[in-house]
Amino acid sequence: MKDVTAVTTPANPGVGVNAYSSFDVFGSYDINKQWRIRAGVTNAGNHGPVLVSSSQTSTDPSVFDVVGRSYQVGVHVTL
Repeated sequence: MKDVTAVTTPANPGVGVNAYSSFDVFGSYDINKQWRIRAGVTNAGNHGPVLVSSSQTSTDPSVFDVVGRSYQVGVHVTL
């Protein structure tokens, strides 16, 4: 990971990071009126978090995904 925290000029501090994007895929399918299945992938590209040197944990987990790729599967049943 590259540390992208930078001060642009001493007279005009501009601390920050470059743009950050992740790609998530989710979908669901109604089997019938009673059953629905759903599945998804979060952070499909498995991009790591942006390094922020001013943070104690080297990143900000409230903003950046620190887990990496994750999968979800679920079933919804209407009784």
